[in-house]
Amino acid sequence: MLRNLININLSSLYIFFAILCLSFGARAVPVAFTNEAEFIAAIDAQGYVYVLEGFEDNDVWGAVRTTISGGTFTAPAITNFSLRFSTNNDSSKITTGPGAARTGGWGIFSLPHGSYTTGTNCATPGSCGDGLMVSGTQPMFAFSAWVSGTFGGKLDVILNGNRLSPVDFPEICDPSGEDCINYELLSPGYKFFGVLDTAGFTNCELREVEGTAEDQKFIFCDDFVIAFSNVPPPLIRTISVDNDTVNLYFKELAIHGNYSLDESISLSSNDWNEVDTFTAATTKTNLTKAISNELERTFYRLRSQLK
Repeated sequence: MLRNLININLSSLYIFFAILCLSFGARAVPVAFTNEAEFIAAIDAQGYVYVLEGFEDNDVWGAVRTTISGGTFTAPAITNFSLRFSTNNDSSKITTGPGAARTGGWGIFSLPHGSYTTGTNCATPGSCGDGLMVSGTQPMFAFSAWVSGTFGGKLDVILNGNRLSPVDFPEICDPSGEDCINYELLSPGYKFFGVLDTAGFTNCELREVEGTAEDQKFIFCDDFVIAFSNVPPPLIRTISVDNDTVNLYFKELAIHGNYSLDESISLSSNDWNEVDTFTAATTKTNLTKAISNELERTFYRLRSQLK
């Protein structure tokens, strides 16, 4: 009974001191999370905004749907929320499939898994490991993913390419506190991995580190949460000029505040009088600038109405 109380208190102290260090601006050290609710609470405490990427949006991910009946479709990378989703090696591409889904119909993985057939030193565990990379032009301050994998696999979460110092996750222990295993060990069941770093980072790698060419280990991922200091720009679906009508399509999937925004706008030439001079000779470059300006204003107006 006493040991149980000690373990509970130690867990609570871990979370308390993690938030305390973040709050008082101590030298930023990545803080690991194994519970999604606690991870989201820590993001909110820092005042960050976050987006959810569940790989369900066909406008973004429809070209990389792989199924048994439909065949294999891959891409070197997909960009959404100003983030580039790719693999962790040059010989693989990304795809989505129903077998990788934790929620919804799709999850993400690489094909082929890892660089086992093209890499070097693949007899060494982790040298050619399967994995995914998320990188951005603006800093991320928190990242999480639900990950499943081959029995015996182990996941490293790596920030800014620092493979020698992956994020340190707490061990999982029995009630006595005497029998512990690494949290990073994988199985076919999904497990939550989250990290928050107030110093910011521009890329995050999910890398399996136990597989070899003779004993390959795979990973599958879903339900990413990525936090920023401000909302990334909405994705422009289509910019088309049909006679004198401009059609704008964009979607913002920010879940901060539990709001989802999905709106289409059609603007005729008359609507552009206050934005830019619209004529039949207007170049697409100038027109795109005008669209971006109006889109940004509309985007923030709609967000303020939601709040």
